[in-house]
Amino acid sequence: MDALSTGYRVWNQQQQSSTTTPSKPNKQQQAIVAATFDTLVWQSLASVMIPGAIINILVKASRRAVSRSPITLPVILSKWLPTSVGL
Repeated sequence: MDALSTGYRVWNQQQQSSTTTPSKPNKQQQAIVAATFDTLVWQSLASVMIPGAIINILVKASRRAVSRSPITLPVILSKWLPTSVGL
């Protein structure tokens, strides 16, 4: 969200400082929009999607390992062990 708000503030300041006549977006404005979008996408991937997928894989693997274990585990342990691995 920081990238989005920073991009908006820069864009808004440029809009307020320009004249009242509408103009075409210049290359600097296009670069700001592109950088804001790029940062938003990569931050979403890095902070939400990739860690979430890895945690999901780890929990599924540990749940499968617990269910296929030759040792009989107590119910509470077999229930909470995969969750603790994910945490």
